[in-house]
Amino acid sequence: MSSPRAPDTTSPRTGWLPQVKDTVQRAIRARFARDVAALQVSNTVQKALAAVFWIVLIRLLSTTEYGQYVLVMAFFGTINLLGYLSLGPSLVTRLAEAAAAHDAGELRRIIGYLIKINAAWALPVTVLTWLVAVPLSVWWYGAPLYGELVQILVLGAPLAVLTLVMTTALQSVSRMHSIALVEVCAKTTQTLLGVGAMLAGLGIAGLVSATVVSQAVGCLIGLLVYQRILHRHHAFASLPAVMATAVTVPWRAYFRFSALALVDKNIAALFERTPVLLLGRFMPPEQAAFYDAARKVLSFLAVFHGAVARKLRASLGERKGQAGLSAARSVFWRVTLLWTPLALALAAVLVLCLPLFRLALTPAVFPSLTLVIIFALHTGLMSLGVGFGSVFLLTDRIGLNIAIKTPINLACLPLGALLVMQWGAEGAALYMLAAYSVGYVAYLSLLASNWFWQTGARPPTAANQPVSA
Repeated sequence: MSSPRAPDTTSPRTGWLPQVKDTVQRAIRARFARDVAALQVSNTVQKALAAVFWIVLIRLLSTTEYGQYVLVMAFFGTINLLGYLSLGPSLVTRLAEAAAAHDAGELRRIIGYLIKINAAWALPVTVLTWLVAVPLSVWWYGAPLYGELVQILVLGAPLAVLTLVMTTALQSVSRMHSIALVEVCAKTTQTLLGVGAMLAGLGIAGLVSATVVSQAVGCLIGLLVYQRILHRHHAFASLPAVMATAVTVPWRAYFRFSALALVDKNIAALFERTPVLLLGRFMPPEQAAFYDAARKVLSFLAVFHGAVARKLRASLGERKGQAGLSAARSVFWRVTLLWTPLALALAAVLVLCLPLFRLALTPAVFPSLTLVIIFALHTGLMSLGVGFGSVFLLTDRIGLNIAIKTPINLACLPLGALLVMQWGAEGAALYMLAAYSVGYVAYLSLLASNWFWQTGARPPTAANQPVSA
């Protein structure tokens, strides 16, 4: 007679709960998740500081003054699009590929090019913006106030450009903790100085001056971090060497690629500002205050979008450099399909937490529930597009991106004006939700095709350009 079989203790019983636990643990250990977490910690700290600043702002300013502050920031962002080239993010995938290949020469050329073309463009355009700010303000808003405040803000534009170059370099090698340091220090300075200016009774002029000083602080810290981390521990050249390369690198070394990326980014940035611009044109400043208050309620989710998008941009370039475009395609879809349901769930949670925001906001500026729900849908669905821009950069199809978004934006603009004139802030939010929904359908249909992911011609680099400028 055979003896009874002993229980098998070497094969533990598995179920869905241990599998979920293992999946979560692997995700936490993954480099992508850690880097996103680092950015999110930074963004959470910045959001906490911004929340303090926002609460003080609403408490110390009237609804009209708060609306005027929202309008002047939108006005500055719009007319400064030409002066703020923002070419760094457009080349971060190229930097990531060069860093992965340890190509010190290519890294030096790209950073030198970014400094050269941004400085040569930003300085004269800054002067021009200062001169035309007041006339444009009188033409669009019917008052010189917004232009006079823009004349203060524009003084910090060159500093912001240099900070962008430094943080782009850090992003390309996934130094997210260093980026967090630069951003938190700048935001802390802005919050402390801004609150101090309001308590001192300096008004909106004091607020915008605090923004300029914080840009100077961020620029200084960015330069120090670049020299101490990127130069010492990565293949990046020293700042003097980069400046020397900036003099000799050809003007058109990366111009075709970066110029298209600039047009693409500015179209998106201009479109994002159109709701507030339309509210300033057709409605009193109070409607801009309501719109911004609702946007702030959902801003926590928007911060998550930014953290995921920034890390995804660098990861796509890194994966393409290591394993080809098909590997980058897998990363894009995996992140998009994972992040979208999480973002929609977060949006629902924020709507449920709306009573908590009543404790911070004054009744005069608190947005309607309808407005917040529209923003929740819009902000939640933005998760679908966290990787769109990076994918078009990676595949060198930026011109196609422009050809898609431009007619959509232009076609929706008259609808936006009608909605704003009819329903004010709620109409502005509906305008954004409708326009983005149309765009998502067009983009997802394109990205689902195999044709899009076929390897296209590589953008020209400085290595194969003529030596002469």
